[in-house]
Amino acid sequence: FSRGDFMSALYELTLILLFILLGLYIFLYLRFQQSNYRHVSRNSFFKTFINKGFWGEYRIFATLEKLAKPHHILTNLYIPRKDGTTTEIDLIYLSIQGIFVIESKNYSGWIFGNKKQKYWTQTFENKQKFRFFNPIWQNSAHINALKEVLPDDLHQQIHSLIVFNNQAALKKVTVTSENIHVIKREQLKGTLQQINNTISDSLSPTQLAEISRLLSAFTHPDEQIKQQHIATIQAKQK
Repeated sequence: FSRGDFMSALYELTLILLFILLGLYIFLYLRFQQSNYRHVSRNSFFKTFINKGFWGEYRIFATLEKLAKPHHILTNLYIPRKDGTTTEIDLIYLSIQGIFVIESKNYSGWIFGNKKQKYWTQTFENKQKFRFFNPIWQNSAHINALKEVLPDDLHQQIHSLIVFNNQAALKKVTVTSENIHVIKREQLKGTLQQINNTISDSLSPTQLAEISRLLSAFTHPDEQIKQQHIATIQAKQK
């Protein structure tokens, strides 16, 4: 087995891998084009593909849009607060069963945490550990901001969903509130169906359209609002 033979085999293997990756990229692109996410978010496939957060949101969106209608799905809402700041909501799913505020966590590894802890822990097989802010508290802040712009009679219809990707393992994640669910993306459809089976229809299609129209005003903010939002977050982290 000469060096020339080895280099030739390596070259062929490299070509095969490149063709496989190209095929996968094309497959994902075509799937993306079939989703309404690109219209709702205004994110291109490339922008979504290279951004871990956007990719997680897209995968959740693609799951939601397959569910029974009527429904409306909104992404990346910047809700103004009374103190002049904004809070960013990843996704809102509106259905006749209620208003579902979704915090997307595109994390892998083992996840540990409960409702009372300020920080949760992400652990990998190599023993690396990372802390991140309690997503239940994070989404609770989002919901409080949402209540400031929604009529009072809709507040009881709001549910909190924290959705991790399928590569995460939720270890010792304890949640006791009925309106709070911490799940993996593969559990999203079943969780919503379970909620639908336990509560009666609370919103009409007309109400859904009105709520969607109201909240759509907080999507696609200008760059100044985004920069102010980032600056506020950075100031809090210092």
